[in-house]
Amino acid sequence: MESEKIEFKVPPDIRNTQLHVHTMESLHDSATKIKDLFDYCVEMGIPVCALTEHGVLTEIDKAMALAKDYPIKVIPGIEFYYQEDDTVDGREHLIVWAMTEQGYRTGISKATTAANMRMEGGFPRVNTEILKLYFGEGSAAHGQVKASSACMGGVLATILLRKYYLSQKIEKMKKKQDGLEGPHSLSYKNNVEAKNHSEEDVQKLIETRELLSKLAKKPFAKKIKSVDAKKDTNEYVAAKAELDAEIALTKTAEANLVRIKAQIVSVKKNQTLLNNKVKDSEKEHIKWYELEKEMNRLNDSIKPEEELYEEAKVKALEYQEIFGKGNFYVELQYHGIPEEFYVMPKLARLAEELDLPLVATNDVHTLTDSKDDLKARQIMRSLRFNKWEEPRLGDDELYVKTGVELESELAKILPSDVVEKAMQGMIEIAEASNVVFKKDNHYPAFKSEIPGEDAVTRLRRLAVEGIEWRYPGKVGWTTEHAERLEYELETIKTMGFSDYLCIVEDFLKYGRILGRQNPEEVGIGIGPGRGSAVGSLVCYNIGITGIDPMQYGLIFERFLNPERVSMPKRLLGI
Repeated sequence: MESEKIEFKVPPDIRNTQLHVHTMESLHDSATKIKDLFDYCVEMGIPVCALTEHGVLTEIDKAMALAKDYPIKVIPGIEFYYQEDDTVDGREHLIVWAMTEQGYRTGISKATTAANMRMEGGFPRVNTEILKLYFGEGSAAHGQVKASSACMGGVLATILLRKYYLSQKIEKMKKKQDGLEGPHSLSYKNNVEAKNHSEEDVQKLIETRELLSKLAKKPFAKKIKSVDAKKDTNEYVAAKAELDAEIALTKTAEANLVRIKAQIVSVKKNQTLLNNKVKDSEKEHIKWYELEKEMNRLNDSIKPEEELYEEAKVKALEYQEIFGKGNFYVELQYHGIPEEFYVMPKLARLAEELDLPLVATNDVHTLTDSKDDLKARQIMRSLRFNKWEEPRLGDDELYVKTGVELESELAKILPSDVVEKAMQGMIEIAEASNVVFKKDNHYPAFKSEIPGEDAVTRLRRLAVEGIEWRYPGKVGWTTEHAERLEYELETIKTMGFSDYLCIVEDFLKYGRILGRQNPEEVGIGIGPGRGSAVGSLVCYNIGITGIDPMQYGLIFERFLNPERVSMPKRLLGI
């Protein structure tokens, strides 16, 4: 039973087209589900919607299949991350829309795969080399896609905003530096002086302690005996007085020694505190100098605005050359962000000077500007760092806007004729794209180790060589076996599964090699096979299965049947 055809709830308007849309497939940047997006497009009379996720194509096929039930045209696209290895900027954005299935399959898909080979920090990145390879003149996708400069983080705006961003970065670094103790701070100087004095005080106290220790440990036994021996003489009184004075001095030294030791402990404790303060200060000094060095480097790299403008023009012409004249658009947006207020008029001027087409978009991350939609997106964004991310300026403008709303916003910063050109560019792209995914089966081609040998020839060779392996001396091999083998090989060839079986045989052969090398390891043994594949004599002869179908009267047609064309399943048990 066919599903009921979904119809627009309001008359569709081509000026309501959405060309820059992110769903929850743009990880941690949207909470919108694709079905909800399509339902909303029907509700709002949006006839064309482009999916431009950040760096991924994860749901494009499902989205295109789902779109068949809706009266909307879906344009498969992507927002690439662009970054050269030696760039002075970070990741930049580049929008690419497929105009045909070929543009998507041979261009966007392949470039996305290549971008994933240049992963950094979890972000796949294209560069000029990848763009030229898959979209440049001579490539299969050249002229089959259209591209744009994207948002204020895009490939052109980033250049024009470089001075602005560098100045902001320097300002932030300066604030951070101001929060650190500088190398010339008075507190650091005082702590160093106090630390030096403390070290001198400790040394003096230690010297005093050593003197008092010797005095406090002075022995008196012999002297007492000597004085006692003079008890009945005139020398006794003087000797006794001298002895008592020395004993008193020793006791005083003992008392002072206790005090000096306590004083040493106290001074050392204070010295440790001063040492730690000085070390902490010196650590901050290192950070201070690092920030100073980086700020100086950034200041030296800042170019005048006109020089950046000329650099952006050169870059724009490079993209026009890659994608073809008329296929690279300068994208205009306004979400109430100061950077956009500054850069969008410059982009419009650049497009006019270079005769580049304009396109108007809203950077969609939510369906509406409701509190629920905005909060859902903030939750998704917060999951990235597992902490709450506060909304940023302009976040409440990243919703699906009608053509009237979009024109109204752009008119706040751009002349009306520029806005109209950008709206016409949007319509032009919407009408030019005609992508229909054809359902087709595709199997990879097997490359034989023998030059010039194709899969059909290889499969026949393996099947014939397998006769001696499975039927040594051809014992048990009959005319019936030979006819069955020939029939199966011809059927496999006709149905186009020779490459497929060669691939399966190859990875099973490799699995057996691993099994012999690691006989005690679990999970790399090869089983005898299961399902309909055990009905194939070819599979048995080449080692895919381990059960002789002729011995048990198993039927080959359960595996492959010209009257039931389907993918062979359940070939093996591993």
